[in-house]
Amino acid sequence: MKTARRFGHPIARTDSSQGWPQPGILECDLGSPRKVAHVVLEEEIAKGQHVLSGALDAMAGAAWKTVAEGQSIGRKRIERFQPPITAQKIRLRVLQADAIPAISAMTVHPEY
Repeated sequence: MKTARRFGHPIARTDSSQGWPQPGILECDLGSPRKVAHVVLEEEIAKGQHVLSGALDAMAGAAWKTVAEGQSIGRKRIERFQPPITAQKIRLRVLQADAIPAISAMTVHPEY
């Protein structure tokens, strides 16, 4: 039940199914500054695991700030922010990939 409460109602969601608006960058606009506790990233594994490294950035005010960096995404990668961060936008930057990745979901979750 905790998982459904924590991840059941994202405050923003996007994916790369319509292509990449900017090469290697996916962005979620939260509408207004919100407390963010988790960002869940998922690659469409049926199309292969292609992300080798990436970063998550948060925009609070007028500037982007890197809040997490990591290696592969794979089927699912959950970034937890403890304490939660405040952001109006969250973006994924793919820093290195061995092919164009298919991100099936990037969801942003509030504190629960």
